[in-house]
Amino acid sequence: MQGSSDKSDKTFSVYTRPTSAIAPKAQDATKLYFDSESEKLFYNGNEVESVSLSEGLQSFMNWLQPMSPVVLAAHNARSFDSNRLVRSIEAQSITGFQDTVVGFVDT
Repeated sequence: MQGSSDKSDKTFSVYTRPTSAIAPKAQDATKLYFDSESEKLFYNGNEVESVSLSEGLQSFMNWLQPMSPVVLAAHNARSFDSNRLVRSIEAQSITGFQDTVVGFVDT
């Protein structure tokens, strides 16, 4: 996950370990590969520091909350990113999302 804010000069960036295999087309598009045996994530062939999905989402919420209310913008937000983010937040029982994020915009 990555983010930046027009309210401050703060940015957010974290790699989260996937909870399932990364599809070959997604690997090609993102240059990310996850070795499930070692639980290591690689970007463009280089290992990157990563955290669990729960930890990454909680860190993202901690970064967003002081800027509340926020609108999140993303490529393909409507058809992909917003749905995936909301489902992940719900599955990980992360609280405060609906109080912090008031909407999404597709770029």
